Amino acid sequence: MGEQQILYVTERGSFASDDLATEEGLLTLMFIRCPDDKKMRIGVWIGTDPDPDRPVDEIDFSGTIADRETVRGFMSQFETCRG
Repeated sequence: MGEQQILYVTERGSFASDDLATEEGLLTLMFIRCPDDKKMRIGVWIGTDPDPDRPVDEIDFSGTIADRETVRGFMSQFETCRG
């Protein structure tokens, strides 16, 4: 994407914190690389699982945070390699 390279992985399951109730969903962890830059940039995106009870290989993840084009569209609004 432009000058940045984004490597990402999406997991599904339960997420909890001290301040929030436990939620089922998807979590996308992004590692962002910029040319000629040694800084580590990461992004975390939590979203809805389209069908939590269905096996992963039976779900169409199009349009979710697990979809390459959705990640591309969302991240295109940020200038992560500036500054």
